[in-house]
Amino acid sequence: MMTMLHRYELCLGRKSQLRLLALLFSISSILQGITIILLVPLLRSLMLEGFGSSSRWFLAVGLTGAASLIVHFFTSLHAYKVCMDDMLDLTARSGNRIVDLPLGWFRADSATKVSHATLNAPSGLSHLPVIILPQIVINVVTPVVILIGMYIYEWRMAVVLTIAIPIYYLLQRWINRVSTRAIALEGSSDEEISRRVLEFGALQSVFRAAGGDRGMDRVRAAIDKNNQAMLDGLKNRSTPMLSAMLFIQGTLVVAIGVGLYLLLHGELDIATFTTLALFCVRFAQPLSLLPPYLSELTGIKANIETIAAIVVDAPSVPEPAPNKRAQAKDNSIDIEHVSFGYGPNNRVLNDVSLHLPGNTVTALVGPSGCGKSTLLRLIARFHDVNEGAVRIGGADVRDLGTDQVMEMTSMVFQDVYLFEGSIKENVRLGLPDATDEQLAEAARRARLDEVIGRLPGGWDAEVGEGGRRLSGGERQRVAIARAFLKDAPVLLLDEVTASLDGANEAAVTAAIHELSAGRTTVLIAHRLSTVTRADKIVVFNQEGRIDDEGTHQELAARSGIYARFLADHEAGENWRLDEVESHS
Repeated sequence: MMTMLHRYELCLGRKSQLRLLALLFSISSILQGITIILLVPLLRSLMLEGFGSSSRWFLAVGLTGAASLIVHFFTSLHAYKVCMDDMLDLTARSGNRIVDLPLGWFRADSATKVSHATLNAPSGLSHLPVIILPQIVINVVTPVVILIGMYIYEWRMAVVLTIAIPIYYLLQRWINRVSTRAIALEGSSDEEISRRVLEFGALQSVFRAAGGDRGMDRVRAAIDKNNQAMLDGLKNRSTPMLSAMLFIQGTLVVAIGVGLYLLLHGELDIATFTTLALFCVRFAQPLSLLPPYLSELTGIKANIETIAAIVVDAPSVPEPAPNKRAQAKDNSIDIEHVSFGYGPNNRVLNDVSLHLPGNTVTALVGPSGCGKSTLLRLIARFHDVNEGAVRIGGADVRDLGTDQVMEMTSMVFQDVYLFEGSIKENVRLGLPDATDEQLAEAARRARLDEVIGRLPGGWDAEVGEGGRRLSGGERQRVAIARAFLKDAPVLLLDEVTASLDGANEAAVTAAIHELSAGRTTVLIAHRLSTVTRADKIVVFNQEGRIDDEGTHQELAARSGIYARFLADHEAGENWRLDEVESHS
């Protein structure tokens, strides 16, 4: 419990008020227990001395009962305020942490993780201060107080209840183990549904081209798996929970049986027996209600860990102190003996060294998986290198700090994601306070003005979620316009024209050629027309090492990977020409 609370407070970034709530609910429960204990002298007084002599006990029961209700009422009100404050803080902390995460953290499943951490998990945790915590405290503290009162009046009945406690504790451990496994399976199947639904919405064109039921089979399979996981969890949890409830009821019967025996043998009067029987009921009833709430606590732990996976445990890149940040003297790039891998057994780059002079264009070529895209991401500090250093303007990117690296770099990738909104809003991301004249100039240079001119609404045309209302080439032009607007001295391009049609490729290629002027540009491309325009071409082999570097003419004159690249390109061109001739 304390470990869970510690993790919860790490997610909040401050001390939680759950301890205060637990204390106040405990006080309310103690007062409630004392109220029940005072029923023994009250009933004795009524039966033996009459109503007039019982007034002081009525007053005592009334005062403690009222105090219990008042404390419980105001604590419950405060619990709702704590709930709202904590949920807002958890959501804000998750959002702020996501903004600060290294860009390399974001992968294909990141959307699901972010959705669960910012929406589902805080919603699940909202029950903690207002329902689960009060019920657990009340259902634990009240029986303890009643047990103490039982020892005061009849220790033999109290011993029966005491013997039951360690057995009940073991049953609760059984429930906790089963619930933990069930919650893990249910959480996994919940994430699977989220992934399948996102996939279903994003890949409709693929599903429809393939025929069938347009991807619903995958969604249905995920829902069926989730339903089965929930049914299995309920079935597995029902056995220990029912066992715990039956055990407590059995303990109640045995304790009352002992009291009845003592009554029949004259060791208890009827008033005391009646009240102690009520004690037994009030001892057993809360413990019978406890298992579902303790099971819910397992789900609470899972939700805390979902948020903690981002807010607490997600990796961070160290940032230099503000007064120790380095300054880049120019826009040259140096890669010095860089090695990097996504894990201990997944080395991607091996001892890579390059000097890229300022205001030059460098093309990276090589087989798939050789580390070209990884190198671009290291320059932009998506990750920190395992060995060596990446420098911009002579300064290590780790000493520049992520914010300054982001200011100095513009990135355009093959798959461009646009935010739901207008074209103007998406372009303005490159420079939030840009004037309309600056926007128009960026659009013209990116060849985006042609798109704006033919779309209804022009600049205010909605692009849809992810930019789905625009073609791939049109989305690329929006991204390039952003880069023009940002006007960063370093430009990183990753397969920008790979999946474009002829018209869009020509427009985007021309825009990129203009955008590259006066910047240090590093690009990845498989199209020969793009590669040959580079000032330098760097060739990687499959092991993530540099095989060769030079101009197109220099590399074409040597044997090696680049020569094979040219041969494959020529064979492809000849094949297409042969195909055309065979159909003419």
